[in-house]
Amino acid sequence: MDTLIDETATRLAQRIRLEREARNWSLAELAERSGAAKATISKIERGDTSPTAVILVRLAAAFDLTLAGLLARAE
Repeated sequence: MDTLIDETATRLAQRIRLEREARNWSLAELAERSGAAKATISKIERGDTSPTAVILVRLAAAFDLTLAGLLARAE
């Protein structure tokens, strides 16, 4: 079970970075658009921390996605 959770977290972190890079946004720009701290986004993208549901919703909205849409892209 832990392996599944770790793989999901890794894919989600990669997807967040890919979405940001696809838009040519810096961490600072994503932080401004989402209202999440730049340091938090950096930690999420590196896999150092797991995002809360609130942060995921904010990041998804910044990408003009729903939370479900962001999660589906990470699968």
